Amino acid sequence: PDGVSLDGGNVVFTATVPLGPFNHPAIFKTTGGVEGPLERVVDTGTAVPGTAELFGALANTVSSDGNIVFWGRTASTLRAGIYARIGGALRIVADRNTAVPGGTGNFIGFTSNAGLSIAGERVAFLGFGEDGSQGIYVWDAGSIRKVIDSNDSIEERNVQLLDFNKEAFSGSAIVFVANFAGDYLQGVYVAPVPEPGLIATQIAALGGLFAVAHLRPQPYC
Repeated sequence: PDGVSLDGGNVVFTATVPLGPFNHPAIFKTTGGVEGPLERVVDTGTAVPGTAELFGALANTVSSDGNIVFWGRTASTLRAGIYARIGGALRIVADRNTAVPGGTGNFIGFTSNAGLSIAGERVAFLGFGEDGSQGIYVWDAGSIRKVIDSNDSIEERNVQLLDFNKEAFSGSAIVFVANFAGDYLQGVYVAPVPEPGLIATQIAALGGLFAVAHLRPQPYC
């Protein structure tokens, strides 16, 4: 399920295909509707953007308006990143050479089965930092901005874990689950994702967060 997406009548999915004596992952897309011909978008013969390395693993495929974003890992160095095909061009959204906005150092990892969404040409992803933090970030035309991370607090509660799924990002807002330090505290929140230049004041200060639901503290058993 983490590798299947419906986009305007076309289907994008991840599957394994035989290549010599082994099976290898590949990303496919139908064109002209669900019964249209298949296009092989990316496979293990595709070079990782900006490198001479090939992809070794592919997962978590999401599509919107003909654009595709996915989790990928290199075959030789086993380094993971988030990659997108925008307007037919394959590009890096974030990898281990990408600095964490508002954080320390570079990203060290990304989830391969959640925490990834795309709306038009904007990508939302969950990334992990060198200092043990995790955060939700939005990529827009090569620029990455933080929505929230585990160094922030909401309603005077320290954020510990964050999560969202492929349907959580509309392009102008994102809904996510926040887990807090303490006694099993969780909440569902919506954060606006305005155009570049406005995000610093509306998101970084967390003043634009809207609480959808809270889970009350539960006693330990």
